[in-house]
Amino acid sequence: MPASPTDTVAFIGLGVMGYPMAKNLRTGLGPEKTLLICDVNTEALSSFQKEMDGKGPIGTVENAFVAVKAANTVITMLPGSDAVKAVYLDPQTGILAGAAAAVDERETGSQPEPKLIMECGTIETDTILSVAKAAEDVSATKLHNTLTFVDAPVSGGPMGAQAGTLTFMVGCQPAVSPQIFPVVKSYLQHMGNPDGIFLCGAVGAGTAFKIINNYLSAITSLAASEALNIGVKAGLDPKLLTDVINQSGGQCWVTSKSNPVPGVQENVPSSRGYEGGFRIELCAKVLGMGSRLAEAVGARTVLDKPTLQAFREAVADERYQAQHLPTVKSKLTATTAMPRAELRATYASPHNAPLSLATPLDLPASSSSSTSPPPAEKAEYLRGLRAATAALQERINGELTARMEEDKAREASAAGGGGGVAAVAGTDKGNGGKAGGGGAKKAAKDVDEDAEEENYGEEVVEDD
Repeated sequence: MPASPTDTVAFIGLGVMGYPMAKNLRTGLGPEKTLLICDVNTEALSSFQKEMDGKGPIGTVENAFVAVKAANTVITMLPGSDAVKAVYLDPQTGILAGAAAAVDERETGSQPEPKLIMECGTIETDTILSVAKAAEDVSATKLHNTLTFVDAPVSGGPMGAQAGTLTFMVGCQPAVSPQIFPVVKSYLQHMGNPDGIFLCGAVGAGTAFKIINNYLSAITSLAASEALNIGVKAGLDPKLLTDVINQSGGQCWVTSKSNPVPGVQENVPSSRGYEGGFRIELCAKVLGMGSRLAEAVGARTVLDKPTLQAFREAVADERYQAQHLPTVKSKLTATTAMPRAELRATYASPHNAPLSLATPLDLPASSSSSTSPPPAEKAEYLRGLRAATAALQERINGELTARMEEDKAREASAAGGGGGVAAVAGTDKGNGGKAGGGGAKKAAKDVDEDAEEENYGEEVVEDD
């Protein structure tokens, strides 16, 4: 006899994240609950059943329509907006249609049972809100207000999914959240850290929290990689540099939990050939989502466009497609001797002439040991590093001062010949001023046209 819907949970989407999440859910539910699994990949279904044999009742269903009829709780972990719309809104195979059918087929006189449906993927905010509105309408018109939709995106990546330490950011309508959130948490705690399950606000707030978190994570990933690459290129010990950063203001998740330099940390993608972890395509996708969210709410941003362009370059390189995020870090910053393109950031004077240091930086010798040196040796090394850094800064300041003097002389010469500074400043004194002003306007127009050509905000790729 099949289990009742009350004692049944359905999980849809056994991908890189969903598969280990469903495993932890099955382990945590206990033998009295049945877990139904659903995925377009039949091999994943078979593998899951074999791997979890003996852990509790497991069944398979062909689509979301069948899943929600058989289970009062449905959790989805889907790769993108198109998949979410299909799974939830399809009139023949979707969750909302199945929930309505379950009510139509109930015994005469019986009350509809409450159903909870939640999406845990990182999905566009407008898609989440449209699905939430559709679920609310169906619940009000056909289900006697018994259907609740929740967005609960996760953070922690595949490693967190496998370890059961994910963070969940939950969005739930305030009118029902006091009753619903404890129920939501009772399921999510099997897949994540119980202290890392947050009620972020109304439906859609969880998704906004996740997109903002991913926006920051993507940008700091590239920034940390560039910083470590500077150290490697300067001949510094990357492990010691990481230790110092992690005890200082530059510490971030990348430097402490997923270092992009091979050999610095164990059991991270960079130390196993950049295999496993968060795919480059997905990182580019979620950064694009953050950029679009910023535009939608009118928030000014500066770092998203160049960072997204860097990720796009990596996505376009077939050597790094479908690999973990640190691959793009190493591709762009060349932190190892492996053959890969290098992102060249040029710090230039107003005339775009790159700074050039006449002599190499005199750095103290770094320890070749994979472990941190003794305190005395480390202190001596840091003193030498500070001295070398001060010398470098002095040399840079000297060259910048010389450049500024050259610029002043050049501007003075141009001003003496008519137009020049006055024209660029927007005045129109004399024919030279008019000509200069026209040139400035043309330059501004060219910049605007270039900016329009660079459509940084579009989504790079949908996961399959």
